[in-house]
Amino acid sequence: MIKGVALQTFSLRGWASISQTFYVTKQLGFKQVEMHWWLGQCRAVQPRIDDVAKGFGVSIVSWGVPHISRDRLAMQEIFAFALALGLKDISVDLLTPEL
Repeated sequence: MIKGVALQTFSLRGWASISQTFYVTKQLGFKQVEMHWWLGQCRAVQPRIDDVAKGFGVSIVSWGVPHISRDRLAMQEIFAFALALGLKDISVDLLTPEL
């Protein structure tokens, strides 16, 4: 549950690593983020991404913005990733022409 104001990490897209993103988030005074890293980038650090965030006093409360498609396996991967992080919210891109 989001309590207060959360930062969308898309605002920090110029930072080179997820650790730097959490560091800057903390420096700005935010305690919650909606992650805006590509699934592949997040998946590479998924086993520890929550621990990295917690190390900076930041919690991941949402994730965005995956593209929605009719590809069932791709959609299952998105939801499995969110569930593995314990997320209850995903912001999605509904501008996909195939829907």
